[in-house]
Amino acid sequence: MAPGRVILAALNELTPAQLEPALREASEAWLRRLHWDFRATAELIRSYVAMRALDGLALIAGAELAGYCYWVHEGEKTLLGDLFVRERWRGAAIENLLLAGVIEGLRQSRLPGFGARRIEAQLMQLATRASALLPEGPRPRAFPRLFMLRPWTGLAAPALRGAWEGLRFTPWSMPFQPAAARLIAEVYAGHVDSEINDQYRSVEGSGRFLQNIIQYPGCGIFLPAASWLAHDRSGAVAGLSLSTRVADDTGHIAQLCVRTEWRGSGLAHELLRRSLDCLQSAGLRETTLTVTEQNSRAVSLYEIMGFHPIHRFEALVWE
Repeated sequence: MAPGRVILAALNELTPAQLEPALREASEAWLRRLHWDFRATAELIRSYVAMRALDGLALIAGAELAGYCYWVHEGEKTLLGDLFVRERWRGAAIENLLLAGVIEGLRQSRLPGFGARRIEAQLMQLATRASALLPEGPRPRAFPRLFMLRPWTGLAAPALRGAWEGLRFTPWSMPFQPAAARLIAEVYAGHVDSEINDQYRSVEGSGRFLQNIIQYPGCGIFLPAASWLAHDRSGAVAGLSLSTRVADDTGHIAQLCVRTEWRGSGLAHELLRRSLDCLQSAGLRETTLTVTEQNSRAVSLYEIMGFHPIHRFEALVWE
């Protein structure tokens, strides 16, 4: 639908009741398109809006709320947490209007240390491709990504023999979190995903990334029993697979990585196999994950393990 007569309003000027129709539609869209239960995130949004503590914009069309976008600041970086436009208004015109207001507001921000130097976004519900975003500028860098699904097959994931067989495997344990953060920072040095998420560029940032997976519902409910660590003979962490639950029947692989010297050994395959088996044993009937299309090695592994794309989206970065 064409924009027509619309205005932008700060989220902290609204009530949860005004936002409710959009949150209800967002929850339905996340479940329908991505098999993801958005209700816990929606409840957090309601709570912060009620406290007038959520930074963001809403787009009002006449007497109705057509969409919203919220963000959080992390030092000199801003993360766009979600941008959702209701189906009646969904399309490039409205999405660009809302996103332009967000970007311009952040660029003009004068809060010390906040949010104009870098903006990151992985907007799963955005209908408009980067090539058609913000024709007046500023244009983002775009990184195509896949959202992949593996249905429950009734069979255990296939095992693969390899050089990894001398390693020791343990379920996730909190004392290993510092070592896991060091591993992630090492593995993603110079990797395309560190261009998408700059937390990967340092041990401190990787530690915050892990905290987000373990403590907050943005990536689902963390499942330590389905999350695995591989240790070499010295006890160092050689690889890890972290799992969450994103819906009653749906698991999610939130992170899978192995140290450089173990690439090609079959270790990533084995870590993923263990997580998938645990998720199936827990009664989850399908598993999802996201991957950058440029990461062809990872995409090939996931396809071998039975994943297939159900959604394509773009990670966006403004510098």
